[in-house]
Order: sequence, then C-alpha cells, then structure tokens
Amino acid sequence: MRHTITFLLVYLIAFNASAQNIGDTITVKLQRHVGPGPFSQSMSTFKANPTSESQPFFALHEKTSGLPIEYTELSVGSLSSDFRQMAYYSVKNEVLDSAENFNKWFSKESPEELAQLTTDYVDTEVSMAYGKANSEHILIIDKNNNEDFSDDEVISLDIDKYGFEEFQNPPIYSALIERYNKKAIIKDSIYFAFLPLKQMGKVYMSSSEYRSGAFTMNGRQHHIFVNNSFYGIQYTPATLKVLSSNKPYNKGEPKVSKDDHISFNDFIFGDEFDFQIVGIDLEGNQLKLLVSEKKERKGTSVGQIAPDIVGVQLDGTPFKTQLGNTVLLDFWGTWCGPCIGEIPFLQDAYKVFKSEGLEIVSIANDKKQTVEKFLTKNDMPWKHLMESEAGTAKSDFRIRGYPTTFLLDKEMKVAEKQTRLRNVMLIRTLSKHFDLSLEEVQNRLNSGNVVLSFVGKDLISLNVEAEFIKGTSQFYRISEKSQSLERGFDIEPGNYELKIRALRRNTREVMEITHNIKVENRSIPQRIVIDIDEK
Repeated sequence: MRHTITFLLVYLIAFNASAQNIGDTITVKLQRHVGPGPFSQSMSTFKANPTSESQPFFALHEKTSGLPIEYTELSVGSLSSDFRQMAYYSVKNEVLDSAENFNKWFSKESPEELAQLTTDYVDTEVSMAYGKANSEHILIIDKNNNEDFSDDEVISLDIDKYGFEEFQNPPIYSALIERYNKKAIIKDSIYFAFLPLKQMGKVYMSSSEYRSGAFTMNGRQHHIFVNNSFYGIQYTPATLKVLSSNKPYNKGEPKVSKDDHISFNDFIFGDEFDFQIVGIDLEGNQLKLLVSEKKERKGTSVGQIAPDIVGVQLDGTPFKTQLGNTVLLDFWGTWCGPCIGEIPFLQDAYKVFKSEGLEIVSIANDKKQTVEKFLTKNDMPWKHLMESEAGTAKSDFRIRGYPTTFLLDKEMKVAEKQTRLRNVMLIRTLSKHFDLSLEEVQNRLNSGNVVLSFVGKDLISLNVEAEFIKGTSQFYRISEKSQSLERGFDIEPGNYELKIRALRRNTREVMEITHNIKVENRSIPQRIVIDIDEK
C-alpha cells in the first residue's frame, strides 16, 4: 500500500499468529464498526418503490402504512441489507411475475454459495419515506422494521449544510433487519448513509460499515480492514475488499484510494511471508489468511507483474502483451455510459503520449459488430480486442465492472490503476509517468492552426460539438494554475457553429450555449478566446 495510514483503533482485536510455516492458516478475528472508516463511502441514488401492480418488481418490496397525514406525499423507498437473499426468496417462491430477471443470478452458484441463502422469508429490507413538506426536507425511517411509520421519528434535514465532502463521512442512520446465517434467521442491524445533495439535485444512500482486526507475525503487527463493497451486511468473497497497514485507523484520516484495495485470493505482503486472503465467514467475523512463500507474483495490485494477455485483435491480428511497451489497458463496452465518457481522455492520451511509447489496448465486453460500428464513428486509432477473444484476461484482471483501467510499465508491472487513470487524472498521471511537464502536455494538445480558448468563472470542464470535430471534444484544465480551458484543431477557413456544454465548480451548474467562430487563414495560427460569462 502506498498510503501511510496513521490510525488509532479503539476496539482492536489482535490475533497473535503462532503459525509461521508456509501452508499454515491464520484466522484474524474482526470487529464491526459503524461508518465507512478508511474506505470511501459508496453511494447509490434513492428511488421510490413501485406503487402499482403493473410496475416491475412491485411485489418485491414490503408494503408500509402509518405515514402521518401531513407527510403522505413523501416518496417511500427502501434499502436491502442483502439483496441476493431478497431476490432468491422471490425467485424460489414465485413472488414476482418477472422472476425470470433474477434466474441467471442463481444458475451458476456452487452448493456452498447456495447454502448462504434460504427459501424462507428474511426481512432484509428497511423502508424509509423522504420528500419535501412545508418547505422542509423530511426523512422517516422505519427503524424497528415493522412496516409502520406511525411510531417512527420524523427527521428534518437541513440539506444546505451537506456538500460533496459529506460523501467521505456522511451522516449515518440505523435500523433493525433480519439476516440468515446458514442455520437460522436472526435479528441484526444495518447502518447506512442517507445524503441529499442540493448541488446535484439527488439523494444518495448506501450501507455503511467496515470490519477491522490484526495479527502479529514475528513481532510485527499487521492491521486488516475489511468491507463488502457496501453490498449490505453479508460478507462474500465476490464482494470482499481488504486493506492492510502497519498502523491502526484513526477516524478523520484521509480515505485510502480504491486503487489500493485488494480482493479475495490476493496477497498481503509481509517481511518474511506473504499472506493470501482465502476465506471470510458470512457474518464478517473472521478472515482466513494462508501463509505463503514470499516471492514476486503476477497480479493486479500496483507493483505486481500483470497477467499476460494473449488474444486476437478486432482486425484479426494476433496480440500479446510484452516487455518494452507501456500499455494502458481499458476494459469497456459501448453500452457503458462512464466508458463512453472516458473516450475523449483516452483520445488525448493517445495524441499526447503515443510518441513517448504509450500503447492503448481496449478490451470490449460487447458484441463484435456493435464495436466495429462504434469505431467507424469515433476516432479510436489504437488496438482493440473483444473480451471473448482476449483469452482469460477478464478473470485474470478480475474485471467486475466497467470501465476498469490499468497502466502497465515497460516491465509489465502495474504502475497505476482505476481512479488515477480517470478523466483529467489520466493525463496528469501519464505526464508524471513519462516525465513531461503539464505545460508541454498542453502545448501538444494545442497543436493545429486554431486554438480555442475558453475562460469563465469556476469553469471545471466543457465539451464542444462542431463540424470539424469527430464526435465530441473535451476541454479541461490540466494545470490548476491555468486560467483557461484550451486545445488546438486543424480547421479549414470558414464559419462554424460551436455547441458548448460547460460545467462550473461550485454550483455544478451546466450551461448549454452556442457560439459562432470564423477561421481566417489555414496557414496563419489563430487563437480564438471565448468568455463563457458573457454568454
């Protein structure tokens, strides 16, 4: 891990590992904690439950009553502490007419995985009512989970005090739920974040807890932090995220980047041994580690040698990752909105760093014809493979979502991954990797006979559509010191209309405007300055 975590843990359960032989198993006891801890809080949008039998999944959710008459216009939504169990019960008991939507979830589970679920009803769902009443934002949580709001507290939310920083340490609420522990249905609680963001016009929520423990090997203490990717209170290998540090956690310390999380079957690196994560119990009370030989291994953690990729490119050309190339691996799909949003930044990376030796390899989870059609309309002149023709790349790189991005150095080691390769951070990260100044990067982006320069208060980014641009071109501030957003183009003389969407920093206001420009002469460099504040 590249972060130094200076932590103080109040309830630390430490395990002194007497086993010091390769092949021995260490059991680390874990303590439950409220809130995200060292992990960034994951959030999803609050949505009202279906209110009509004609709507999909109406029968999936509990029916509530007792909403005070002055708040009857509030939207009733819910949060499930174990959606897999909720869906499994619905499939097996034919609660839903649309149960076929869930069948694929359980067709490939092993007997051990299915043993974590029961066909009996388990009340994993917490209901809540939210909305605006008498100019106040109101939240009512069914804390005792009796599906009756009449005996629950009415919470007035001052949404003006919530900002983006609350994503890291959001307000936490709790409610009673049930869980199945492979033997019986037992009572438990779920802790969750509920955050209305005025700037975004959205309300976010998600479960919020983590586990911690420690073990001592040869006099050195290893601190372990675990969460389940905020999928609820049931812990499974598929959702497991782990952090390791030589110090405990102190509330208020900076969050650890998602890039430094490790998963099931990954290794925690020690001085004399490595420790492979091989097990977690369903309730998250014990983590199993296998004492392993200390050696260099292939893997997806930063610093490890990446797994080999052998496959066939979209054009039929054989492909294999090899030493000597700096490779940006992009796992994506045309159906994935965030993937499409990253394309302008990939295009810029290719334009600026290709001469430095950067090779981009996009691996698509998609239909081949769809990708081919997409590439004819978008300027993506790098290597492309289909996931189905890239060997075991998907499983080797543990792809669970899209986009997923890795930067491999010339020795095929993972140099960076994920968040440090997103949006403008991609350009900044590559600038540092190739030892190019941000000024030089901007100069390369400004190549062409016309430089379009946008100025305006609190501009974060903007994109422009125009006749001379294939697709949409992204403008952003590479250096925080820059007073403008600019880039260059090769444009023939003539009059052009620009369709501009600009985003401001503080208000998150999106402006949509048009602006006409005139290019005078192709052989004479021209800078066109556009002031957004005057539009």
